[in-house]
Amino acid sequence: MSDADPALARAGALAEEVAAAAITANGMAGFHGAIALPGEAPRYQLFGGDYYEGSAGIARMLLWTGQLTERPKLVALARQALRHALSHSEGWSLHSGLLGSGLVAVEAGTRLASPALLREGTDAARSALEAALAEAQAGTAALDHIAGLAGAVYAAAALARAEVRDHRQFRALAVELADRLAAAGEPAAVGRAWRMSPQDPGPLLAGLAHGAAGVALAFTALAAVDPQHAERWHALASEARAFERLHVDSQRGSWADLRVEGDGSSPSSCPHFWCHGSVGIAQERLLAWRAMPQDPLIATDLAIGLAGARAAAAALLAGPVGPGASDMANGSLCHGAGGLIDLLVATGQSDDRTLALRLSSFMDADRQARPYPRSGMPGGWGTPGLMLGSAGIVWAHLRAARPDVVPAGWDPASGLPLIFA
Repeated sequence: MSDADPALARAGALAEEVAAAAITANGMAGFHGAIALPGEAPRYQLFGGDYYEGSAGIARMLLWTGQLTERPKLVALARQALRHALSHSEGWSLHSGLLGSGLVAVEAGTRLASPALLREGTDAARSALEAALAEAQAGTAALDHIAGLAGAVYAAAALARAEVRDHRQFRALAVELADRLAAAGEPAAVGRAWRMSPQDPGPLLAGLAHGAAGVALAFTALAAVDPQHAERWHALASEARAFERLHVDSQRGSWADLRVEGDGSSPSSCPHFWCHGSVGIAQERLLAWRAMPQDPLIATDLAIGLAGARAAAAALLAGPVGPGASDMANGSLCHGAGGLIDLLVATGQSDDRTLALRLSSFMDADRQARPYPRSGMPGGWGTPGLMLGSAGIVWAHLRAARPDVVPAGWDPASGLPLIFA
């Protein structure tokens, strides 16, 4: 038995737990779980169709787990969850709306050899991107990766490279959306930065989910499908990264979380999360480095982020499991051990894969010490979604077990069938 087999077994067992809690009706499957704010008791609700915590992300997990562990009932439930996602996604965005659901349907249509599902996913993604463009033209669209134009540009660029109907139309949409995103950037002391939305009075942020790294990711992806204007897109991505370098702490291997302004009496928080900090920024820099391996600034950023993430993983493994474990012991892809696994296996280095497998074992030990898997919700309450809950923990186990097969969990476009790489 290989070291990866236990991780795959963990994925299958936990996926069965998620599936057992599905609510099915009218050929669809929905899911419920906890939501909680810090210091408050959890409330339970039925989730919508989105990728981040709803049925689209769960459908993706069920499909991949069912196929890799030969559980046809999980695959069948994935189809039902996708029907729910496509009919219950609110808004157009990548992680919170119809765009992410459409991408999952495109991927699923390919894996299931279903032209109808592939067509439905493509149409859903196009509809979402057209809605994003309408909001951008009105000046009301959010700007970040999760819920805004950065995510829309990234997804449209991915679809422009994919084996989907009318894929060239997606490049035109990506360019139009990117023009609007570029215009929303604000000059910083160095580089440029973007708010979460044009109406947001809050600080300019670093990071992949809501900050400059998400914008850099979008422009770099667009440069690959719009070579005529690639220099412009790469320059904008470089400006976003330059802003983030104002806030890097190379000693701690991460970037400042700028959501809360420090008072100068203590160092800023520099977390090792996907949403804010080293994990997400290193994911962007890794993709950028593969596109531009000759850029020394990108290489330096990547080295800083990976060093910080590896150190965070080592510290987590050296600590306890169960109730005495640190907050980072939650299994989420967004801001927990699952996100560390998603990054570590992406490097392709054998030592990082070994570290990821050890984290998979750690997450399982922590699970055995609790009544339910520890989610990324405040208090760790049980919830099924992909980025915060059990579906993401399953995905992390899958990534640790089969890193050469299973794509990135944080990225709903990572499994699309590509015309060119």
